[in-house]
Amino acid sequence: MNTQRKRMYTGKVELHNGWELRPYAYLTSDGNYVPELSARKHRPGSAIGIVTIDATCHSKDDAFSVAMKRGLCLVATLAVGAQV
Repeated sequence: MNTQRKRMYTGKVELHNGWELRPYAYLTSDGNYVPELSARKHRPGSAIGIVTIDATCHSKDDAFSVAMKRGLCLVATLAVGAQV
């Protein structure tokens, strides 16, 4: 996989369980899209974490979907850990 970035696309911010999740997809030089996700707590001054997901997709919408699914899994894991 050639991961040299040619163009970055940004998805819509979604709020889940107090977390802001925003999917990204970057177009590689071989025509595929690599999903990324930024996440931060929904409060002023919160740090942003960016995760690049080890996957390739054929469309940016598929990449957004993969990123959001991963983000929802991360938020659910954090919610379960907070209850323990």
